[in-house]
Amino acid sequence: MRGVVAGAAYRPEGSAAAWDEDGFTLAASAAEALQEARPDLPRPDSVVVAGAFGTPELEDLTRFLGLPAGTVVPREPTLASAVAHAGSVTGTGGLTLVIGVQLRAGGQEGDAALALAIGEGASVSVPTGPPPETLGAEISGWSAGIAGARILSGSGSTAPSVAGASTPDPPLVPGQPVAQGAYVPWARYLEATRAHWSLVAERCPACGTVTFPAGRVCRGCGARDGLVPLRLGRDSGVIAALTTIGPGGQPTEFDPQVDAHGPYGVAIVEFPEGVRATLQVADHAGSPLALGSPVATRLRRTYPMEGRWRYARKVLPRAPGPNSD
Repeated sequence: MRGVVAGAAYRPEGSAAAWDEDGFTLAASAAEALQEARPDLPRPDSVVVAGAFGTPELEDLTRFLGLPAGTVVPREPTLASAVAHAGSVTGTGGLTLVIGVQLRAGGQEGDAALALAIGEGASVSVPTGPPPETLGAEISGWSAGIAGARILSGSGSTAPSVAGASTPDPPLVPGQPVAQGAYVPWARYLEATRAHWSLVAERCPACGTVTFPAGRVCRGCGARDGLVPLRLGRDSGVIAALTTIGPGGQPTEFDPQVDAHGPYGVAIVEFPEGVRATLQVADHAGSPLALGSPVATRLRRTYPMEGRWRYARKVLPRAPGPNSD
């Protein structure tokens, strides 16, 4: 019998998504939590989604999961219908991934995402109402029903960084005018998504050097053959250097962000694999970072270009335990 064999959830800290989170980033975080909870699960052969997804977000989710185009089916109206659809798929033990996202407009509390692996196994109770009404409230009770279920949380404060502001500013709107001083063509951006979205590096079998971001050539010996993909520990880095970019110092594509939210942080993060990466700091209100601070990374929006959001991983304080909610 097909049923839910594993699951994980992502809930923004404070139960409200940050300005740089959307349906895609919440779904990606839930999928990562599922991968960490059950690394033995095979890659899904189909994906069913329910909730706050637009067409660009569905395309990005397909890329993030590393699946062929068309693997993610159009969104279902409710999480229950998505689970029912996945459970009805016939096959010989194939795995279907169900992702439900609740993303409320206006900074209301309750944003969340679930990732459920549907395959051969016992069925469990899951939320039955539409994601905008029940998903966030059901996470705690739902997670108790699945062995090894993981709840992942992350910075989600909607408080703007502009001094003296009392209410959150509206999020950036894809496609709004932006000075493209650091224009990156869409094709080139896509080539780098494995590195910037999932922190994938390359290890050289000849000299052992780890190169990040992956560039199809070893930075140690120049070898081009046999380079092995290596995923950095997403939540295992520490701050090696930290700075703040104030108004006037930002690349021009970040002008709308600075105008709306004020200065932002940039960190050099050192990973156990022996490489460093320069990453933007996500909102970490109430928990300032410092040199040596342990950090986690989450996929977040960075800036709009050519009518679509560009995404990359950002750093935030690492939670004290593996299941922080």
